[in-house]
Amino acid sequence: MELAFGIVVVGVLGGLTVLSYGQHETFRKIALPLYWTSLLTLLGLAGEYLGTRTTIQAMRPFVDPDKASEAQAVAASLVTPWWVMIGILGFIGYLFFLLFLPMILGTHKKGDPSS
Repeated sequence: MELAFGIVVVGVLGGLTVLSYGQHETFRKIALPLYWTSLLTLLGLAGEYLGTRTTIQAMRPFVDPDKASEAQAVAASLVTPWWVMIGILGFIGYLFFLLFLPMILGTHKKGDPSS
């Protein structure tokens, strides 16, 4: 499963890179929706993380002390992993890098508002 996910991620990032380099105008059209989708996903995951942690803290007094270790293990499995949110932040940063790729490479036309 991890291998398939890795292959998909590499394919998507590679495709976006090729699109940004070769067809920058097309990339600019899809970059903003990708950015907002990623940002809203990140905010949703952060809200879910905070809600889950708050619920776990609120339920702690009601858990039998003998079963506290089991409850802690279940609670840990419910929380969104930190690396998912870091990955989304990295993707957002990579989108911004690709938006400025023509300026970095020096292939944009000066005075052209679309570059």
